[in-house]
Amino acid sequence: MNKKLLSASFVLVLLLFVISTAFAEVTFDGVYGEVGDASSVAVYAQDGNMVHVTGYYVISGQPRVWYGKGKREGNTISYSYKITLGPSRLAAERKNTGKHTLTISADGRTMTGNATASDGTSSSFTMQRKSN
Repeated sequence: MNKKLLSASFVLVLLLFVISTAFAEVTFDGVYGEVGDASSVAVYAQDGNMVHVTGYYVISGQPRVWYGKGKREGNTISYSYKITLGPSRLAAERKNTGKHTLTISADGRTMTGNATASDGTSSSFTMQRKSN
């Protein structure tokens, strides 16, 4: 093979590698906890563009168990959630369901976004990866 063809082939392969790496989605599957809440644990899983999550946390000594299901678009995940274990007043206040929208960091170690309960109240939060 002549040197020009070999050199051109190398440049093409290198360019394809750089382009594919730049557009690869970062993986976020794993166990996370909410920053500032030691009791918080959430397990995230991605299946295609579908996102599944199950979580646990404690507020004022009261345990909460929740789950969510939604989708991923680029570096954003959004899912509806439902709290299945918690004080009955949550259901009465319509705060046991809602939506989370999170942006995944470039390294997949953190996700930052908002929670909006079905009653319209919202808050921001950050999830930090605990393990894969």
